[in-house]
Amino acid sequence: RLIGKTVEIFGLRRDGTEVPIEFSLASWTRGRKIFFTGVIRDMSLRVAARETESKMIAASKMSTLGEMAGGIAHEINNPLAVVTLLNEQVRDLIEEEPIDGPALLQLNVAIDKSVDRIGKIVKGLRSFARNEDADPPTSFSFKEMVEDTRVLCEERFRVHGVPLKIDTIPEDIFFVGHRAQLSQVLLNLFNNAFDAIQELAERWVRLELETSEDKVIMRVIDSGHGISPEGLLKIFNPFFTTKPVGVGTGLGLSISKGIVEKHGGTLSVDSSHRNTCFVITLSRPQVRENIAA
Repeated sequence: RLIGKTVEIFGLRRDGTEVPIEFSLASWTRGRKIFFTGVIRDMSLRVAARETESKMIAASKMSTLGEMAGGIAHEINNPLAVVTLLNEQVRDLIEEEPIDGPALLQLNVAIDKSVDRIGKIVKGLRSFARNEDADPPTSFSFKEMVEDTRVLCEERFRVHGVPLKIDTIPEDIFFVGHRAQLSQVLLNLFNNAFDAIQELAERWVRLELETSEDKVIMRVIDSGHGISPEGLLKIFNPFFTTKPVGVGTGLGLSISKGIVEKHGGTLSVDSSHRNTCFVITLSRPQVRENIAA
């Protein structure tokens, strides 16, 4: 059963400690004789690299959430304050005679909307913070992933007067991969764009979607005027950042590039665009038009 396959297992060193190894077995014949060749590779360095990558992704997530914490808290407090106010109005109506049914129903609908708003924020946070390292790839709605990501950052954009424009996204586009990781990439690009345009007179961020027979392309564009040639050479290098000291880790784009490539895609900068434009390209096999079909 192992012939022609490669498996990862644990072996034992002479001192009794375990070592991760990659084992592959091949067979070949000479005359009537069958020979077997086995190859064993020490995977310690690769496993250590995976663990380091996982820790870097987690650290980048926490840094991103820290930057947005104030906006998220404000976003939750707003609907909570609305619910409290509406609940007081409900009590006042109940105490009146006769009870105004239509008015109560109107308040009930408003309360439902505020509770739904809080639920979306919590859902987005739970999805974003999820550790998917041990999970197999799953199918998920691209539209829902984008919506969860938008909810996490839109209050920050709104408070600072930066429009976040998102193309209408079809309901029937599904990705195969790790939802929280792709959400992390998108959120990192949104936040980077937000930070980069703070000193500009014209400020906006836009997500554009383009689909074809073999690709899905996402463009995160902001009102900035592009990246310098020197910056383009280093933009995806770990710890490279154009932000002030103490702002950001310099890991976001390098981690994002690795995540996209693990999903069979590419993350690049469109230097020909008149504005600053980051492009995520995913091949069509990563997308299913209708998961139920």
